[in-house]
Amino acid sequence: MIEKIKEYVELKSKQKQITEELSILRDDILSFMEKVYQLEMDIESYHVKVVPLERRVYDDEALFKSLPDESLWRLMSKADISKINGLLKLNIIKDELLIGSYEIKKVTNLQISKK
Repeated sequence: MIEKIKEYVELKSKQKQITEELSILRDDILSFMEKVYQLEMDIESYHVKVVPLERRVYDDEALFKSLPDESLWRLMSKADISKINGLLKLNIIKDELLIGSYEIKKVTNLQISKK
């Protein structure tokens, strides 16, 4: 069992190192794409695509105040974006009710595929 524990700890350490390296590489690639004013580019045998996204980050307290019925809040119990989107799609709540209960966060998705 001790061998499994040692291997687990070693793999977790490697995972952390790989995650850090990926983050640095991602930042470098995004910086390059920004400098050349490109959202999509083919580089040798790779296709690089930058996808800018906007995500809503909800404030639990503001969201609770904006909902017309407390039973809706019980369905969520916290600001869960997938549940909120479901309620919006089913027209149970209107988008106008949510104004002021969230902030828009800009996120950039990096997609790289081999041709």
